[in-house]
Amino acid sequence: MPSVTAAPCAQGGAKVHASRERHSASRAPGRRGARGGLLAHPRRGSHPVGLGRGCGLGVRLTLRWPRDGGYGDSSQTHSTARPDPWPSAAASVKSKAAIFLPSAASSLGASVWLPRAARRGTRPRFQRRFVRAAASSPAPSGGKKNAALAVDAAPVTSVGNLDEALPTHPKLRRGTLPNGLRYVVLPNPVPPRRFEAHLEIHAGSVDEQEHEQGIAHLVEHVVFLGSRKRELLLGSGSRSNAYTDFHHTVFHVHSPVEGTRGQDMTKLALDALNEIAFAPAFLAQRVEKERKAVLSELQMMNTIEYRVDCQLLERLHLENALGHRFPIGKQEQIETWARDTVRAYHARNYFPSNATLYVVGDVDPTEVERKIFDALSGASAQLEMPGVAYPLKARPSAPPVQHEWSWVSHLFPGEGQVARVESPAPFVFQHAMLETFQLTLFAKAPPVSVCTYRRLRYTIITRLVMSMIQFRISALYKAYTSSPPPFIAIEFDHSDSGREGCTVTTLNVIADASRWRDAVRVTVKEVRRLWRNGATKAELQRFVGMMQADSEQLALQMDLVPSNDNLDFIMESDALGHCVMDQAQGHEAMMRASEGITLQEVNAVAREMLSFVAQYGEEDAALPAAVVACVPVTMACAEDGAEVPFAITTADIVAALTEREGDADEEQLVEVEVPDVLMTTPQLLALQQARKPMWVPMQLLANANNDVAALIGAAPSCKADPSSTAVETRDPATGVVQRRLQNGVAVNWKHTRNEPQSAMLRVVVNGGRASEDASAVGAVAVGTRTMSETGTFYEFTREQVELYCVSNLINCFVEADEEFICMDFHFSLRAGGLERLLQLVHLILTASNMDRSGFERARQHYLSLHRSNEKGLEKAASHRLMRAMTGGDQRFMDPTAEHLQSLTLEQSRLAIMQQLRTDQMEVSVVGDFEEQELTEALVQYIGTLPTLTLAESGVLGDDRMWQQLTTDGAAGPESLEVGRAGEQIELHLDDSDQRACAYLAGAGPNRWGVGGPAAPHKRRDPNWAVPASALFSSSLGAGRGAEAADTAGASGDGGSTRSDALASVDTGDSRADTAAGGGGAGAGSTTLRSAHPLYLSVSLALLVEVINSRLFTTVRDMLGLTYDVSFQLSNFDRLEGGWYLLSVTSTPGKVHQAAAASLRVLRGFRMQKVSQQELDRARRTLLMRHESDLKDNLYWVGLLTHLQNDTVDSKSIACVRDLQWMFEHATVDDLAYAYKHFAVAEGEVFSIVATSGEKEDVARNPNELI
Repeated sequence: MPSVTAAPCAQGGAKVHASRERHSASRAPGRRGARGGLLAHPRRGSHPVGLGRGCGLGVRLTLRWPRDGGYGDSSQTHSTARPDPWPSAAASVKSKAAIFLPSAASSLGASVWLPRAARRGTRPRFQRRFVRAAASSPAPSGGKKNAALAVDAAPVTSVGNLDEALPTHPKLRRGTLPNGLRYVVLPNPVPPRRFEAHLEIHAGSVDEQEHEQGIAHLVEHVVFLGSRKRELLLGSGSRSNAYTDFHHTVFHVHSPVEGTRGQDMTKLALDALNEIAFAPAFLAQRVEKERKAVLSELQMMNTIEYRVDCQLLERLHLENALGHRFPIGKQEQIETWARDTVRAYHARNYFPSNATLYVVGDVDPTEVERKIFDALSGASAQLEMPGVAYPLKARPSAPPVQHEWSWVSHLFPGEGQVARVESPAPFVFQHAMLETFQLTLFAKAPPVSVCTYRRLRYTIITRLVMSMIQFRISALYKAYTSSPPPFIAIEFDHSDSGREGCTVTTLNVIADASRWRDAVRVTVKEVRRLWRNGATKAELQRFVGMMQADSEQLALQMDLVPSNDNLDFIMESDALGHCVMDQAQGHEAMMRASEGITLQEVNAVAREMLSFVAQYGEEDAALPAAVVACVPVTMACAEDGAEVPFAITTADIVAALTEREGDADEEQLVEVEVPDVLMTTPQLLALQQARKPMWVPMQLLANANNDVAALIGAAPSCKADPSSTAVETRDPATGVVQRRLQNGVAVNWKHTRNEPQSAMLRVVVNGGRASEDASAVGAVAVGTRTMSETGTFYEFTREQVELYCVSNLINCFVEADEEFICMDFHFSLRAGGLERLLQLVHLILTASNMDRSGFERARQHYLSLHRSNEKGLEKAASHRLMRAMTGGDQRFMDPTAEHLQSLTLEQSRLAIMQQLRTDQMEVSVVGDFEEQELTEALVQYIGTLPTLTLAESGVLGDDRMWQQLTTDGAAGPESLEVGRAGEQIELHLDDSDQRACAYLAGAGPNRWGVGGPAAPHKRRDPNWAVPASALFSSSLGAGRGAEAADTAGASGDGGSTRSDALASVDTGDSRADTAAGGGGAGAGSTTLRSAHPLYLSVSLALLVEVINSRLFTTVRDMLGLTYDVSFQLSNFDRLEGGWYLLSVTSTPGKVHQAAAASLRVLRGFRMQKVSQQELDRARRTLLMRHESDLKDNLYWVGLLTHLQNDTVDSKSIACVRDLQWMFEHATVDDLAYAYKHFAVAEGEVFSIVATSGEKEDVARNPNELI
């Protein structure tokens, strides 16, 4: 389902939904399953396995807007100016040219193309695309004029004719059918043998009449889900979806070019799109069914984040329909439309000349053009409807609204019409469910279509200004060495929006409510410094060079861009009137346009872009489009933490924005010396002499798992097996290499050409939050965050480390979950990039300065998360359910305020250092490296890590580590009685708007099938803090597991039968012992497969896909009780067990029915077994995803992770090599056995039903779900 939609507010009108990551801020029970792909490291899988299908429909808006994918996948990201000690080059520089680099990422609002692996871990906020150059050069008012700004006219160095048109994509084909339908075709080889087809109707919510608010979205639902020809795509490996926005409605299909039975999927997809748009049935039953779905969606999406975004959009576009004509519409209107009213909107807007078809993929463009003609040339408008004016007139792509501009560029006259004449007063939105203070300033300018080198040049300059202001804001952290900074985050965005028809510049300040004035003051002061003094020569050289290097990197990847990214880019470019080029053309154009950019040019653009903030309140300032403060009702008292009322007025905001104290003493930016290297040659030689790094022989285990045993055991004196001389294992089928260093570090690598001259490296160490003891709850979480917040080592400052990463195109992400500490690095291999990256890795692991300032910021971050747990419905519900399931074990939830207050820097530092042990460390590398260079560099920098084993770390002998943690003495929500399985928890939050959700959960297996009612526990890991029976031990009865374990003939626990069978698997015997018929297998084959380490992983993944399909069909489609229902697994690797989570949203009046119906579907698998058709459909879906993800370095890193981890003993090279084979040969009996691992019987299900509203007026039956 699409991730963005709109919903109403309690006062009427409409709201704009924020991007939705389920339970993102709380320790939600299902988040691991939602984030981690099969065999991928938790939260690192490029695509989730077994996500819920959702409804397949939704509404597209602009704020916090991730891109859609079929059945709920989304991958768009956005970078903000949130300080990051090891930022990606893209996050810090924003350096791609806007018009030619296709992207699913929007970095600072610009259309930045990032390699897929570099796009993980960021979260969109204000997403509009294509940075535009601001042009006028007003002199700053007051104060001294900097020498750099002495020349008001911005001379342009001669770089040829800047007014020359940019080249166009040589492979792009455009045409128009006789009926007026426009089409665009682009052949693209990635992913192979697949294509994307998107049909865009140029009509959205702004085309609705006053009494039709929400009808565009309803029409989208009705025509899409009512199409019989679309249903023919199901089970073919295709995905289809739809979304509605202000300015258009889009129906899209992602499909193989050939179906499972050899059918032409291109023709079927085009036929389906033709029926959806131009020949829908509009059955009365479908209209009513989708009306219910839209109303359910309306309440589901109305989170507090959504309401904040709604307020922002409403004030931003107060002068036109964009400010109140949100796609979801108004509940009171949706409930009353007759079928003919819905059809009338369709008849008025759905006709061929008002549509554009985009086809991108591994196709023959000439053949596709012929198929387009055959399928769509006969399309026409529906029969005339009463009240519809004929002839129908197509409208342009941009929304038909008029804006009031904060400024109009003097460089491109005639592109703006109406200038704003009055500065709006600040608007305050105050709500009890808000936790932090947020001030947002907007400015609007007309978008400039980029079709010449001159316009591209100014686009690049605007990027440079954004890079400079963001880096400067990030560097503000250095001024706060003894206490946290007054701001939590500062976000600056300047970008175009085709869906809104304008360029929007945004400054967003987020702070603790008690420190909001200081946060605003330091932000405005930093913006004024750049506006007043201008950029420095060093800044200009640094960021131009970075931009050019990044552009060159992208040009190398021009044949590796996925089709959906290319298509999204072309569609957005068309909406804005941009020229479309391929990456090679784009790089050449960017190099030419960026040649000789001067400080005068940059500073002139900076003055215009930043004027609405820097000169706020002054006579000659650019006028903001809106100033919005979203604030809490109460705030925590600084003295004792008690909640006290928070008060703010518009006058307070104006005063904070206009304060000029300290401007006279403002100094020019001090230049920072950027280190070329982090480790000198003498330092490295000394380390090599002391530690004698080398590859050592590997002891090859005799078992059939093909696991590589650890050479170095718990004691550093252990030696390698003298009988073995092999220093590596190399799997010929996958190309995966495994080695060990003398200090015990395990290394895996795989060479790919997925991203030329780029690579990804992951460091994983065992431990995670489950190793925390009761005296230091949160130590690992806060300690990991402290490493990131500090971001320094040795004598290098935070700014130096950041600029080192920027200069070398390094992106680093550090995270701790329940089981591991993980560090991901995406980096360029250009100009010694591998060696520079490994120097950074070495120092992070050995010399990170975890200082007091960073610790306080980390602690404040988790304190904010804790306080927000009761402010949102989903957060509060998942927090209560998680507490019930784990018996109050705080390691599976965010630390409480009491734990955070008692935690010390030394405890956090020790918790991290104890886990960074070389005998528990694994390094995986995937990319376009030279193998000899890689082996030498790994020896030099990873081999010289100091040897630290389990015994030396001080972990052994601490009996507290064996105890299950509790939250005795905790206050707040944690003081509530812990629930038990079989008892339904009821939760109600006071709120202005009514919403409802329900969660059902129970014991289940980990990723490898260990745990849950049907499987015995493995041996207890000596490095593991949680006892084998920790999860659900107080709630699940004994006996069921033994009975279930005897069924299916295989427990997967590593017995002799398993080893014997796997010996056959490793020699390839199992592949021959398979019955014909695609998945049916004889008894011998079943025995072999059941002994394979992937047996339960694959069976569980397929089962989750089937469960989600049934939930969607029954609860959503047949019963109409919900818009969204999904089933997920926790997917632990080391923890001996896990849980499942079933989440369903509905209205307060139907949520109990929806939850009960969902539970009936889940329990129904005991009687209604999985059918062969269901299995085949799930198999095709997951295999298609796997095939596509093999082009992604991040996915490969996930496959390699834990290959040599002795505590994940099920993971082996067979899991990589045989993954596709295991999917292809899974049977319905395998899924029946997997189902027995879920505790779904009476007395085994944990449940919570949560509602919000002004009062509890919904009758409840506490035993309804039991």
